[in-house]
Amino acid sequence: MTGSAATSIPFSFNAVAGTGSTISSIKGVLNGTPVTVNAAGIGSATANGTGSFSITTPGNYTFVASANSGLMAGSTSVNFTVNQTPAPSPDCTVD
Repeated sequence: MTGSAATSIPFSFNAVAGTGSTISSIKGVLNGTPVTVNAAGIGSATANGTGSFSITTPGNYTFVASANSGLMAGSTSVNFTVNQTPAPSPDCTVD
C-alpha cells in the first residue's frame, strides 16, 4: 500500500432515537480523526450517515459511528486490518 494509490472504503450507518426523541447529530471517526459524514434525517427519529475514507498504509484501524439525541448519546465501532499485498511475480522473464 505504501507508494500505492489510496484505497477508498465506503461506510453507512443508521441511528434510531428512543420514543419521543429525535437524532440531533451523527459523526464518524477513524482512529481518532473525524471523517466527513453525509447525514440525512437529522431532527427525526431515524437518521443515517454515509461516506468514505481513504487508507494509504497497512495497519489496524477502528471506525466509530456515533449519534446524539438530546442528552443521550450512543456509538458503535468496527475494528479492521489492512494488509499490504505483495506485487505479483512476473509470469516469465526474458534473458
